[in-house]
Amino acid sequence: MSEEVAIRLPEATDAAQLLRLLTQLQRESDTFTLADADDPISVVQEADQLEQINQSPTHLLLVASLGDRLIGVLSIAPTPQGNVGELGIAIEKAY
Repeated sequence: MSEEVAIRLPEATDAAQLLRLLTQLQRESDTFTLADADDPISVVQEADQLEQINQSPTHLLLVASLGDRLIGVLSIAPTPQGNVGELGIAIEKAY
């Protein structure tokens, strides 16, 4: 029986695994970049950011997981234009 991919809101307990996934995604793609890639954050800081994003009425962050493993991420963030948002999707190359 094959596992199904789950799409869900990330939890603070996903912070370490999400940081590893984001690092992996940057290595696999020349189009995936993080704004603060030169200034890495700690797992505790990432957990705090996840909680803030989950409470935000203007931001959305979802993760894709296969079993206990995070394999992808989706984000929607507002832009300075007001009612326009930026959509970002990244999935590990193996998937």
